[in-house]
Amino acid sequence: FITFPIQLTFSSWNRGEMGFIGAAFLVLGGIALYFFVKKYYSKKFSSFARAAFVFIAVNLVVFFFLLHEMRYIVFLFPLLALLAVSVFSVEFEPRWLTYLLVIFLLGSILLNSAFTLAYNGKSLPVALGFESQDYYLTRNVGNYETFSWANKNLPPDAHILTNDAWSYYLERTHYWSSQNRQSLFDYSELTTVDLFSEKLRAYDITHVIFRTDRTEDLEKEFLESCPRVYDSELWVVCAVE
Repeated sequence: FITFPIQLTFSSWNRGEMGFIGAAFLVLGGIALYFFVKKYYSKKFSSFARAAFVFIAVNLVVFFFLLHEMRYIVFLFPLLALLAVSVFSVEFEPRWLTYLLVIFLLGSILLNSAFTLAYNGKSLPVALGFESQDYYLTRNVGNYETFSWANKNLPPDAHILTNDAWSYYLERTHYWSSQNRQSLFDYSELTTVDLFSEKLRAYDITHVIFRTDRTEDLEKEFLESCPRVYDSELWVVCAVE
């Protein structure tokens, strides 16, 4: 909340883990592109400025159709800022530039603050001290309660297999694997629960934490027979015997 007005990008938990470009740079880009396209062939702009504009445009097209990760276009922002400065210097008299800069900075801070509240408002009570971090994460992060239980109750030397890729809050040694997605081992060789258990022991796996709505056939069979040490609506923790 404090640093957001100067961030290039930000993430939101409010609508899932999503990445966004900061509002200030959306405004900056809009100003630069509008005036630059309008005056693209003007002799007032250098060859470098025109080449930079084409470079930015090509990268944004590639980003839109292929990447969709904010970090892949962060390097464009310095060029975009230079273009915006060029536009301001060409379109406005020098005596107005100071006023425009102040208006732009204040407007950016206000706009970014509005973005912060809109996309991350749910965590504001935590930042203000009205709600504990544990309570907030339990309500908003689906695996937090289960992983917190594992951190408190499983042995420090436990080796855990989980089918949940978002294992940030799991503090024990763990591996992510799933039968039909990224796999720690070849599931095609495992035709029975006994073979699956044997493979887990071979990899020194002591426990499994599975999200039940993401389990495949073999994993479901394993959960039906394994000794459960934790069981909730969506999560099961089993010891490997």
